[in-house]
Amino acid sequence: MRNKLWFVLAFVFLIALTTMVIASADDLDHVNIKDMKVYVKGELFWHGFCYQHDTNVSDLNWTCVYSQTAVLPSIEACEKVDVKVAITGGDITSDNAVIRSWFRVNGETIEDETGMFDIYQNNQYVRTMFLKMPCNVKELKIYTLNVEVEADDDLKGVYEAEIKFDLQRLANELSIKSVNVRTPCVSTCSTVYADVVVKNIGNHELNDIYVKATIKELGVSGQRYIDLLVPYKEDDESISQEVTIAIQLPSNVQPGTYTLEVAASSEEADTAIQNVQFVLSGAQQEQTSIEVTPQVLTMDVTPGSNAVYTMIVTNRGTTSQTFTVETTGLDWATVQLNPATFILSPGESKLVSLYVTAKDNVVAGEHVFSAKVKYGNELKTVNFTANVVEGKKTLDTKTVLMIVGIVLAVAIIILLIVLLAQKGKNEEKAEESYY
Repeated sequence: MRNKLWFVLAFVFLIALTTMVIASADDLDHVNIKDMKVYVKGELFWHGFCYQHDTNVSDLNWTCVYSQTAVLPSIEACEKVDVKVAITGGDITSDNAVIRSWFRVNGETIEDETGMFDIYQNNQYVRTMFLKMPCNVKELKIYTLNVEVEADDDLKGVYEAEIKFDLQRLANELSIKSVNVRTPCVSTCSTVYADVVVKNIGNHELNDIYVKATIKELGVSGQRYIDLLVPYKEDDESISQEVTIAIQLPSNVQPGTYTLEVAASSEEADTAIQNVQFVLSGAQQEQTSIEVTPQVLTMDVTPGSNAVYTMIVTNRGTTSQTFTVETTGLDWATVQLNPATFILSPGESKLVSLYVTAKDNVVAGEHVFSAKVKYGNELKTVNFTANVVEGKKTLDTKTVLMIVGIVLAVAIIILLIVLLAQKGKNEEKAEESYY
């Protein structure tokens, strides 16, 4: 039993020797920071401190030691890592202190820093920084996390740390390396193309990868499949693949700036998403696909009568359209539309008639009115002219009856006169025959 205990103690001691790096700094006459701890992902990994000894020997009465206190922390690609630093002021004050943390990977520096603060004697300060690990780890090795306190004056004591850590790839991870949107539009545009490069940045093969490109504002999308992407290997081109996705646009799409969302996913890996903006400048505009042709623009109209204006509406677009016809400027007349609403399929035409009846009290002269043909968010306007002229005057019913009455009365009077004259002649003939 005792031998086993000694074996365990020896093993622990060996681990301590291999995981701790202790260094003694030169003896110092004073220190700005006498204690410093660095926590990574909530665990203490580095500790340095300074202690005072006999001041009678010399003026150099501070000695500082430091160590990495635990085994290498394992950090995964794409992970957001918190780095917390706790420091305690020494025997002098420091102004405008800043804590920086950084490391280099893939040829670039990943870093973060705190805001400025002053360090007073024996006071403790805790600051937290965040480092976003790269998703694509090209080289698997031991990396060094650097933590340093900076201030206006030259610091003494424990103010910088180096922590060794292992940065590893995720087991199954996809990355969208690039997205190129092509819009081969001249006068019209019905299709855009997205060239997408998808890469396997994990440790295992990925099968049946689904790549989808969506134009959010239009609600249209296209998709492609990738059979296999192998894990990362040096100079291995099969870890990534480019696919071209064709996206059909609506016929009435307008020019403007749009957002393309590209998503790549498989059964094993989480979805990788990337958004890019692109400009659509040659999209088809529906107003150029509709024709409204009037057959007659000007007609003579008499008060109380009507005139018929006609126009032909033609749909030369690629989709069906619903049309509505309205008129304005007809306060001097009434109008009837036939038809007022209709639907035209691509290539179809419709004859629209406007029956305009002038009011009896309309003023003679030219009167302009408009017909508006609406479809979708567009409209076309046609201006017509009515030349109101005075017609032949006609007698109303009362006048006709009065004239007829007068004629009858005159006829009756004449008849009575004739009858009375005839009676007088008959009486004279009777008297002559008597004698």
